[in-house]
Amino acid sequence: MAIIQDLAAQKLAPPCDRIMALVGHNWSDAVAGLLGVEVFGEVDTVTHTRGYIKADVASIAQIFSPPEDVILHETYHLLGCAHDLSLSACYKRIIALKEANKLNRTAGRDFFPTYSRTGQIIYLRESVDAREANALRIHLERNANNQ
Repeated sequence: MAIIQDLAAQKLAPPCDRIMALVGHNWSDAVAGLLGVEVFGEVDTVTHTRGYIKADVASIAQIFSPPEDVILHETYHLLGCAHDLSLSACYKRIIALKEANKLNRTAGRDFFPTYSRTGQIIYLRESVDAREANALRIHLERNANNQ
């Protein structure tokens, strides 16, 4: 979660539409791998514009989920796809984003749209950054109140 928080705090500087960080493993990842709960990558669910993958191979589990497979999986999430049993629903979402992108280009906007948490298409980079900042603020306030 800390990596996603750090990425959420970053603005999408034009011409960037997404942020994908490549990170390494640490000692807690090794312990998680031994317990079978290792996370190889993640994409935020607020705007699907920020994510990371563990780019080095450091556990036995990564033999079955190597970084090149994880990057493909997380890239689909960056395009708003969920964990569906087939890619047909995902492809429909990507087609809708491509159509939204045509509208953006016609309007003179240089941003590839994305989906909100509720499935709404977001057309503006500034709207994405505002949603990320608001979600991060709420998350940090909740954590502060729970301590």
